[in-house]
Amino acid sequence: MNADEGHAGLMPWLQELHAIDLPKLRHIWSKDPQGILSFKNLKLLKFCNCSSLRNILTLPMALELVRLERMEVKRCNMLEQIINKEGEREDEGVWDKRIFPSLQSISLECLPSLTSFYSGSDVLRCLSLKQVDIVDCPKMMNPFPQFQ
Repeated sequence: MNADEGHAGLMPWLQELHAIDLPKLRHIWSKDPQGILSFKNLKLLKFCNCSSLRNILTLPMALELVRLERMEVKRCNMLEQIINKEGEREDEGVWDKRIFPSLQSISLECLPSLTSFYSGSDVLRCLSLKQVDIVDCPKMMNPFPQFQ
């Protein structure tokens, strides 16, 4: 889909995003998503077999996902972080980073290059999180040091 061709109007209504068997997918968007993409109603985010993907979200994008309930990421060989701090504006560094206020479960499986959930050193607050499954993620030393 291309926002320049008018497809972005569908995004605010999207409740589930499944990216499966997309070996050449390198990112979800190639431009600044602010004002172009809105995933405010997204409840499920699922990525599987996306071998070229290095990260899934930027911090500003993650902060927009207020209704996200479940996240599943499996067999993405090049994935290094789920959330990349890149794209954060300087003025955003001073406020409280409450992310995913509705997120209840995270499942991370077979991610050989995953080193961290978030590339920044800030503390992220994810207060509704109830279940975390991490399977076969050998480079992930301290899974969620940024969560409070």
